[in-house]
Amino acid sequence: MSADNVPSPSTDDALSHAESSQSQAVSRTSAAISNYLRAAVQVGDDAEENYQRALADLRRYPEAATVQLAAAYGSVHAHDYPLRWALVFAAGELKHQSALTFLSYVVETPIPPEPREPSHGFSIVGEETILRTTAIEAIGHLASEGSDEAVDTLLRALKQPSISIRRAAVQGLRETKRFRNLRDRIRAELPPDQHFLLTLSTPRVDRVPQVPDPRRFLSEQARSIETEPAPTLPGGVPKTRKPPRRK
Repeated sequence: MSADNVPSPSTDDALSHAESSQSQAVSRTSAAISNYLRAAVQVGDDAEENYQRALADLRRYPEAATVQLAAAYGSVHAHDYPLRWALVFAAGELKHQSALTFLSYVVETPIPPEPREPSHGFSIVGEETILRTTAIEAIGHLASEGSDEAVDTLLRALKQPSISIRRAAVQGLRETKRFRNLRDRIRAELPPDQHFLLTLSTPRVDRVPQVPDPRRFLSEQARSIETEPAPTLPGGVPKTRKPPRRK
């Protein structure tokens, strides 16, 4: 049989299967992101268990999740700060190198100025700063895990005009193995009046001085409200869970 008479293999089934697999992967990732965002604001006895389960599911597809989180971030209304923050936080919780490009984009996008008209009681600059420091904290984790690209991103953040962003960047660099060697460079990047950022540290909650009787600062009416005592650690410090998730 000549080659001319050999029928060409059909690619319809192969392409259909590939497109179907890709569509299923996108669908799984979208579902994982949606479940995670719901679990992040859930309250109740099962909230922590559900959150950890949703987080584990999200981390199964880190590359695909990053792409979809970044796409969602770009389509969200600029003033929808709770959702924008949740998307940035979710990308950070992936703890994966694939999220670095998205997180770096968030940090390095210029902060818009405050509008001339009142913004209904909240600061746009403040909200935008929170988004960026949240991203920097996530980048700091990647840097502490040995990512040189993450370290470079933190070093670039030292040139940002916001002292809050610079502080977060310095804190992230402090957690890396390269901090001692980078100390002089960090000092050179900071304005002289901000060199104190190099000496700041984040103490453990059980090492922070506690107010013996915080209720004494409340009004008489507030003190009359009955509340359940907080559970305590062996050292007498109220037991804390992970930092509350922003709503």
